[in-house]
Amino acid sequence: MAKSVAITGGNRGIGRALTDGFLAAGYKVAVGARQRLDLDSLGADVTFVEMDVRNQADHVRLVEAAQALGDFNWFETSIE
Repeated sequence: MAKSVAITGGNRGIGRALTDGFLAAGYKVAVGARQRLDLDSLGADVTFVEMDVRNQADHVRLVEAAQALGDFNWFETSIE
């Protein structure tokens, strides 16, 4: 089973660098952000969850998305 990770703000800046690094390491990544931006170019190992980091229910949805991708190993918050 693949390892998975959840990253808030994973669509740009430091969060995008984390997304790219986890993908390179073989993880499936659930990215939570307000906008999808260019995540489609990263392929099928990335799932986008529209969210607001101030909303606890959105964090729950992001973790659930990561759990559905595989063995959930990590939650990273990257807010710039």
